[in-house]
Formats: sequence, C-alpha cells, structure tokens
Amino acid sequence: MTLYYYDERSMYIYGEASFIDGVFKNVALEQEDFEQIEPSETYDWYLFEGEQWHSEEEILELLLERKKAQSNC
Repeated sequence: MTLYYYDERSMYIYGEASFIDGVFKNVALEQEDFEQIEPSETYDWYLFEGEQWHSEEEILELLLERKKAQSNC
C-alpha cells in the first residue's frame, strides 16, 4: 500500500492519493471546499460552519474525510 498526501493551499490543492493492490485512487478538495473556510483578519482563527477553529489544517482534514466517505475511498 502506498499513500500520498499533497497540499498546496495557495493553489487550492489538498488531497490524498493511494495505490493499493494495483488500484489508484485520488481524492481532492475543490475550490468550493476551500471557500467554506473564512479566516479572521489576523489569520489566528478560522470560521467554518458557524464555529471558530484555530487550525485550518483540521478543517481541511475534516473536509477531505467527508469527501472520502462520499466517494467510498
């Protein structure tokens, strides 16, 4: 099993690719996913689904997990 995580947020790229038993799977967030996250003016917290988060990374991981569940990956 090979698993790769990739992250280039400034270009709206965040995802996970895997190669398991000869099958390649790729799950990635889209620009619309990133647009759900609202940073504060000082970028010390983020607003997502009406709640304040201190880490953008945690939000992106949650969004990616949701996308993986939708695609059965």
